[in-house]
Order: sequence, then structure tokens, then C-alpha cells
Amino acid sequence: MYALTSASSWTVRNVAASPRVALLLGGEGRDNADRLLVRGRARAVRGTPPPAVLARIAWLYYLQPQFAAVELSHIRLWGRRMRYYGESQAAHIVITPLTATECRAPQSQRR
Repeated sequence: MYALTSASSWTVRNVAASPRVALLLGGEGRDNADRLLVRGRARAVRGTPPPAVLARIAWLYYLQPQFAAVELSHIRLWGRRMRYYGESQAAHIVITPLTATECRAPQSQRR
């Protein structure tokens, strides 16, 4: 698993201090209470991930029609975004999952 971030981010500092991580995935949508708790080890790497990983991220989050439409609706912000990203060095977190547990959100947290 990969996460993209800035080399000066709290994420990079936290992973450097302790490589143990937990990620809670899922729950998109108002009625979806399903979650997956992934525990593992992480390491921070300076620079961008390998090209194949970047291509996969671009496809999953930016190039599919439903996501591309959202990105295009924010086209006026692209200049600001590029300046923001240009102010810091790239880094990525490589996460090696060790366990995964299915769980559900408590009833009180569902709306």
C-alpha cells in the first residue's frame, strides 16, 4: 500500500518515530458501516513512488470519468495546488499490511 505526502509532513515524522501503523478503510457512503482495519509496518521514502504506482494512483483517483469530472470542476484551483506542491519535497509511505480485520461502525456513529 502507498500513501503520497510531503517529506516534511507529520506522517513522515510519525512513521520515522514508530513504523507501526493502523489504517481504517471503508465506510464511504451514508449507509455503509463496513470497515477494514489494517495494521502493519510503514516506512517513509523521499521522492515519488515508482512510475507504475503513480499511474495506478492517477487512474484510481483522477482519470476515471466520475473523478475526472470533479477534478475538472476545480480547474481554477490547479495553479494554487501546483504552487503548494512545489513548495515541498515529495515523499511516499510504503505500508506493509500484517493483519486485516473486518469491522462495522457502531450504530451511534451511523446517520
